[in-house]
Amino acid sequence: MNEEKWKDLEGVWGEVYQVSNKGRMKRKQRTIHTSNGRGDYLQTLPELILSQRTNGIHPHVFCDLGFTPNKGKFIRRSAYIHKEVAIAFLTPPPTIIRKKQIGNSKYYKKSTLPARYVEHIDGDYTNNVPSNLRWINQLELYNKQIQKGRKPKMDLYTHSPLYKTKKDERIY
Repeated sequence: MNEEKWKDLEGVWGEVYQVSNKGRMKRKQRTIHTSNGRGDYLQTLPELILSQRTNGIHPHVFCDLGFTPNKGKFIRRSAYIHKEVAIAFLTPPPTIIRKKQIGNSKYYKKSTLPARYVEHIDGDYTNNVPSNLRWINQLELYNKQIQKGRKPKMDLYTHSPLYKTKKDERIY
């Protein structure tokens, strides 16, 4: 059976939190400096698997993270688990280079479209294992949302939804 592997998060969050190849997050065991009315002391916080939640509007699963780096100000953020798993266990996101026509001329310019979004291959947002995740770019994400009926087709010039009449004409 597959063994669960843990990797640190990127940046300062890696000092405190880890993500696994099973799609879970945990807080590392650490000692913190704390105080109460009677004096200062060191407190050991045990290792803890974090609870996962959705917010009801967005279907993705996330965890709430927070810590105080170097006796500074308390920092809090929500981390999408699928994104953290992809950063830790998938290859770096590719950058797609495409040719884009300049107006109606015969000239093209190269534009890069970085893959910054993570897609769940099976469509199940709670399945955050690396084999179910892949990097996609904004254009691919937009086309998938149109296919699933989550977004209306947009006019590329006016950025307004395309509505079809009986004669299949565009109305803005």
